[in-house]
Amino acid sequence: DGNITVSGPIATKSVTSEAYVNSVSSDIVCGSISTDAANTAWVKANSGSIIVKEDIRTKSSTLEAYVEAPSGSITARSIKTDAPDDKDDYIKAAAGSAKFQLVPDKTDPSLIIKDAEFDFNSDQEWNSALSLYGSCTINGRGHHLNFGSAGEIIITSGSQLYLQNIVLRN
Repeated sequence: DGNITVSGPIATKSVTSEAYVNSVSSDIVCGSISTDAANTAWVKANSGSIIVKEDIRTKSSTLEAYVEAPSGSITARSIKTDAPDDKDDYIKAAAGSAKFQLVPDKTDPSLIIKDAEFDFNSDQEWNSALSLYGSCTINGRGHHLNFGSAGEIIITSGSQLYLQNIVLRN
C-alpha cells in the first residue's frame, strides 16, 4: 500500500544537520516519532496522514521544528514542537482535519501550545492548565469542553484564542 508503517517508535537525531521523517506519497503509521536536530527538525506526510499511537516530538536547537500533513490529518496522543523563540515551530494539517488529544506529560500536568489550530472529535474533560501563545483556534465541532477542578486555559500576553462551535462548561 506504500505507507510507512512501523510497529514501534521512529527516532531521528542529527548534531550537525536536520533530522526528519518524511513521506512523499503515503501515510506515516507508527508507535511514536521523535526528531532532534541542530538545524530543522520535522515530520511531514506530503500526500498522506500521520497516524501515531503515542507522541510526536520535534526539537531543533537553532532552526524551526514542525509537524505537517498538508493534504491529510494528524492523529496522535500529544504533539510537541520545540524551536528557539525567534524561529517557527508549528503543527499544520489540511483544513479541519487535524485531530489530536491534548494529553499532558505525566511529570508536568500543564500543556503549552503555540500558534495551533485544532478540532475536537468528541466531548473533552479538561483537568490541567493549558497555556496558549500566539494565535490559537479551537473548533469544538459542536462538542463540550468541561473544565474539571484543575482545568484552565491561560492566554498569555499578546496572544489570541479563537473558539468556534464549542460549548464551555464549569
